[in-house]
Amino acid sequence: MRLLGLLLVLTAHSMALAMPLSPFTLDMQAIQYGFIDVKANGQLTLQETGNQWTARLDARAAIGKQQEQAIFNWQNNQITPLRYDALTQLTFIKEEKSYQFSEQWIEGTVNGDAFRTANRNTLDPLTSMLHMGQQLRLGKTEWQQQRITWNSSKAEAYRVARAGLMNTKVGKLSVTLVEQTQGNRGNEKNYYWFANDYGYIPVRWRREVDNKITYEVLLQSGNYAGEPIVGATADQ
Repeated sequence: MRLLGLLLVLTAHSMALAMPLSPFTLDMQAIQYGFIDVKANGQLTLQETGNQWTARLDARAAIGKQQEQAIFNWQNNQITPLRYDALTQLTFIKEEKSYQFSEQWIEGTVNGDAFRTANRNTLDPLTSMLHMGQQLRLGKTEWQQQRITWNSSKAEAYRVARAGLMNTKVGKLSVTLVEQTQGNRGNEKNYYWFANDYGYIPVRWRREVDNKITYEVLLQSGNYAGEPIVGATADQ
């Protein structure tokens, strides 16, 4: 089984190296687990806009909404963030973030409070996941990256845990599971699944606290590079 997993990783990596960055639209469902589970339906998109790329996340539930947008440059197989805006609005809570990236600095506001911090090749929450997929495309199995959280840059580390097949709403997909090994808060653990045959786009991510799932996002349907995402059926 370990040999099969390794072959899946190597085969998927060799195919993905030739893939350019491609637009996608993913319909997702987010679930916050608790005394009462809260579900939200949303959409994650990536589109090319002129010489730049725009990633958007729009999720809505009965108790509120979450909207994020990231604009970035794509050159030499690298993501360079330019701007990130986010709005989270719940029944009694409203949180707004806005970041602008230059070569040396990140300047922005969090709930109206301005800040400035050094840019250490820092990513925002949306480009962070796209960057993870790019590391897989390049064949990496371990890497570090910086991500802005609130008003400062945080070091994170990731590693490939395994590759295999995963059941989804669109059928069985060949995926690579990535585990966060640095930058988790307390007893928190974070996991991400990327579709090997679709440019390593994120199709599932999950947070655990004390080995209990507290939050999960799952692919419901979508398209990649203009084609529908379709997995294998049970008899394939």
